[in-house]
Amino acid sequence: MDKKEILKKSPLFAELSEEDLDEVARIAVAREFPRRKAIFSEGDLADKVFILGSGRIEVYKLSPQGKKQILRFVLPGELFAEAAMFAGKSYPAYADAATECEILSIAREDLLSLLQVNPQLSLRMLGALSNLLRGLTGMIEDLCLRDVSARLAKFLLDRSAKSGRDFFQLDMKMGDVAQKICTVSETLSRTLRKLRLKGVIDVKGKTITILDRENLEKIASGMKI
Repeated sequence: MDKKEILKKSPLFAELSEEDLDEVARIAVAREFPRRKAIFSEGDLADKVFILGSGRIEVYKLSPQGKKQILRFVLPGELFAEAAMFAGKSYPAYADAATECEILSIAREDLLSLLQVNPQLSLRMLGALSNLLRGLTGMIEDLCLRDVSARLAKFLLDRSAKSGRDFFQLDMKMGDVAQKICTVSETLSRTLRKLRLKGVIDVKGKTITILDRENLEKIASGMKI
């Protein structure tokens, strides 16, 4: 595992000089995790920040009844646990390897020492924290203001925007999609079926095609199917 190559995938570190990258790589610890292996659990001491090199990480909360709520999927190049690490307390959620993963971790004290002497990196870290807060705010807004069909429509539009096309491959199981939009698999299946029957989308295996973007955007804004 080439630590510098993993760091270069991250917007936070990509534009650092080779000398600075060498310094970050020096304090980073590389590990491989098999699928479903826990990275950390809620309540563990938040003494590290992580950068995903390859694979996919699932960050989630568990209710007292054991119901899982996915907060985010971490993709290669992205940081996770950065907010908890800065607070210096405990991780507020669970993180598991959704697939086989390569991960770099940097100890809290080592990263704070590096940030003190590198203002450019400090500003990038603030940007990463801002993006995290924006994502969590959007999730709260979805739960409070949108029903399941609107949340699903928004999810599909977001995926389309990331792919840059009207068709895209789902890189997660339907059960994970259901958890992501805060519903159950049966409700997700019914809602997808309604969207297909209305001619808004087409679903073939894991490939989803948006046929009527205008109506999908209206549904995401609250229009009933």
